[in-house]
This record gives sequence, structure tokens and C-alpha cells, in this order.
Amino acid sequence: MVEYTLDLSRLPSVLLTGHSVCPDGWSLTGRVLDETEVIVVYEGVLHCDVGENSYYLKEGEACLVPPGEPVDQYADSGPCRFFYAHLDSPIRPAASGVRGQIVSNYLNRPTSPAAFYFLPPVSPGDALLCLGGQMDTGRYKNEIFTLFQRLLLERNHQTIHSSLMISLELSQILVLLGQCWIQQAAVLPPVLERREQNRLVQDALLYLNSNFASSIRISELASRLQVSQQYLARLFKAETGMSPVQYLNRLRVEKAKESMRTNAVNISEAAIAAGFDNIYYFSRLFKRMEGMSPSAYRAWLNSKSNQ
Repeated sequence: MVEYTLDLSRLPSVLLTGHSVCPDGWSLTGRVLDETEVIVVYEGVLHCDVGENSYYLKEGEACLVPPGEPVDQYADSGPCRFFYAHLDSPIRPAASGVRGQIVSNYLNRPTSPAAFYFLPPVSPGDALLCLGGQMDTGRYKNEIFTLFQRLLLERNHQTIHSSLMISLELSQILVLLGQCWIQQAAVLPPVLERREQNRLVQDALLYLNSNFASSIRISELASRLQVSQQYLARLFKAETGMSPVQYLNRLRVEKAKESMRTNAVNISEAAIAAGFDNIYYFSRLFKRMEGMSPSAYRAWLNSKSNQ
């Protein structure tokens, strides 16, 4: 199991970033980088040989290429797409016990009074990430995809603060990958991966995820669960950080994005399949959440390359 550490006590400088669209049989071999590369597969399967390690990365899987390691890449299982970023922050082989120390930092964080939640001060240990040579982004997949898309849009806009925004967005990606790896490596107690949710909220989430394409009224959901709408909303937000309506809208937008990414459907069809009955509302909501219109997102998907 290949494992690295990365220190994010300062924002990384992003030297190169992009989105590659590779036909079946494509290859890029013989590279040795002076910087760290992060690769996340968006579609298909990417075969990466990094030093002595061979990875077959499916959709939503990531790998790290440390400086000085030879890397060969192949699309030898059909066409694929992947995001990549080169950063100036070196990754190093993880020292013995580093994961345990990171877990200890989580376990020993100070608690706050029940009425308010104050973030504890950031310590040097909070900036140390533990990352695998190969990682599955799991439930963070769509969030990481969205961050890469925003990163590429920011790169293309070239505003006065683009470099800072790109560094911030890549830092978010790296932190999410660090959380993925810690959970994947099975060193966090379940309570740290995700607080055990109230059974009522679990039932609400199950219903929303199973019926997102249907017309859903939160008042009817509350009645189904035999609680008041106000009580459900308060408990749901306490557990998830958002209201039931906000969660449902985010879920539907992600489902519409998935339809546009994987199915030959137009924007209206994707919106309807995701549960939206008003295309104008869908477009406004999509732009507010994603920073671009559905048509711009579709155009980006259809582009042959976003180099």
C-alpha cells in the first residue's frame, strides 16, 4: 500500500492543470516530472504506471505521481477522460504512524458548548494530509469533479485573482482526497467518518434519494415520518448542514449533471429526469450552484479537449 504525506501549511502553486480526452489506444510514456501530479478519472479507465506501481483508475478514482518517478499512461481499455493538476508542493513517503497521529488530532480536538459551535484553532498537524498512491473518491466524487470544473473555468477566465482561486480549489480537492484515504484505509472510527445520524434523518435521506424524480413536498415527507415539518427541518439541518429543500435541490442538480455526462439527453430531458418541472428554475438554480449555466456545462462536456 503506497502512502504519502503532503503539507498544506501554505497554499500550493498550481503549475499546470487541465482535462484530457483520450481515445482508445492513446498513450503517453517516458515522463519524469519535477513536480507532483494529481490525476482524477472522470470517465472510462486510465492505466497509470508510476514507478514500480501499476494503477487501473476507474471513474472517480485518483492517483498521485511524486516528483522524480517515471510515469506512463494508457487508455488501453477504451476511451477515457481525466482531470490533472501539477503542483509545487512535494509529497513524501509517509512516516510510520503518521495516519495514527492524524486520527489522534481528530479524536482530541476540543469540544464546544451545545448551543454554539466554534471552530478550534488550526494547529500545524491540521495541515498535514495523508494520501494514498491510488484513492477512491467515494461520496466526494461529484464534489471533486465540480471543483476541477471550477478550477478549469477560473484558469480560462484569467481574472486578477485566478491564481489564488485555483490554489484554493486545488487545496479543497487535496483535503477531500485526504479524507477519502483516511476513511479508505479504515483507520477512522465510524463516528469520525460521519457522525451517526438520527434515525429520522436517515429515513428522510433514504426517501429523498429514492424519490428525487417525483414531486416531493417536505410537508408530506414530515407527515410520512409522523413529525412536524418544523421539527424535521430543524433536525435535518443539524445533521446535514442544509435544509431538506436545499438537499433535494443539490441532489437533483447532481442527478441532472450525471444524466448530461453519461446519457445522450438534452438539458430539458436531464432536468425533467432529475425531478425539475420548470426548466427556467432549473437553469437559475444550476448556475447558482455550479457557477455556470447548464448549456455552458453541456458545451464543456462536449468539448474534445479543455487544454
